[in-house]
Amino acid sequence: MTLPNFQMLIATIANVFETYIIFRLMRILFPQGSRLKQLEFVSYMMYFAASSAVYLTIGQKNSVIMLVSNIVFCYGLSIQYSKMPQKQIFAATLVIGMGLLAESVVAIALLVLGFGSPAQYDNTTYLLSQLSTMTICYIIVLAWKNLRRNRDEVEIPFIYWLAIILIPTSILFITAVFNLVVSESQAWLVVVSVTLMIGFNILVFCIFERLQEYYQDKLDKEILARQNNDYVKKLNAIMESNERIRMIRHNSIEHIDALEGLIKEHDNDEALNYLTRIKKELSVGEAANIRTGNVIVDSVSNALADRIQKSGIKIERKGSIPDKLRIEPFDLCVIFGNLLDNAIEAVEQSQNVG
Repeated sequence: MTLPNFQMLIATIANVFETYIIFRLMRILFPQGSRLKQLEFVSYMMYFAASSAVYLTIGQKNSVIMLVSNIVFCYGLSIQYSKMPQKQIFAATLVIGMGLLAESVVAIALLVLGFGSPAQYDNTTYLLSQLSTMTICYIIVLAWKNLRRNRDEVEIPFIYWLAIILIPTSILFITAVFNLVVSESQAWLVVVSVTLMIGFNILVFCIFERLQEYYQDKLDKEILARQNNDYVKKLNAIMESNERIRMIRHNSIEHIDALEGLIKEHDNDEALNYLTRIKKELSVGEAANIRTGNVIVDSVSNALADRIQKSGIKIERKGSIPDKLRIEPFDLCVIFGNLLDNAIEAVEQSQNVG
């Protein structure tokens, strides 16, 4: 099938949008970006020129040649993102598979609606098929990008996500209706409307990315704020524990002098009572004498020892932890502190239930 000049023009314009969709899909598959950043834009320009040339000269007559050439071109694009052949092949296969799926869905839908097979398309139907195919691919890429973000616990609110899906669909519908009422003598209006549709869709994708970056930044700040609050709480607990131990040591001389006076006066009962009170006071220091070999773990454990003892929880200490771990001290303090807090709360709740 040889395409009329109008359809060839529409196919070329649609290929611009297709190239952009492939670029976005590659960025999702390879978040680290191109290894040849300065040549990335040039590579997609070359892809657009090569794929358009093949389609307009040979591909429209031979679908097998078009399919093979697209696979080769997509594989060539993937080389700049990874050195692993299996990843390159997967990326190229995914891009081609997405395109074939969208084309099949559109072709079946148009056939059911009575527009016939692709070989029977007039200019308007061909335009509709091209725009619908690109819109489906576009929505697939948007959905995939959102799923990747959700896996990272970054979720776009439903109303925004709904708007992002409805906008390209609405633009497609408006463009299709507009082109149904435009006569073939006004083909330039069709070209303008298609170009505007592609531009609006690209703009929507950019807005979608900015929204995701905003919520990612918001989530990062919330996590950092929680970590800082936890760190401050642990630090305050450590300082209180150290101050309590310092006071006990400072008062040791006074306690000894008082006991010496009671013994000299042969007031043994009062001396025993005094010793009992001292023992009770020092029991906190005994509980807070946790030594694992790791300064951070020891500090957090000793800081929470008073709370553990007041909750009636028995502490058993076994094993040791290296002082140097492959984790930042800040993160270790927050994580281990949260583990202890959760464990203490669980025991307290079980005691209340019992």
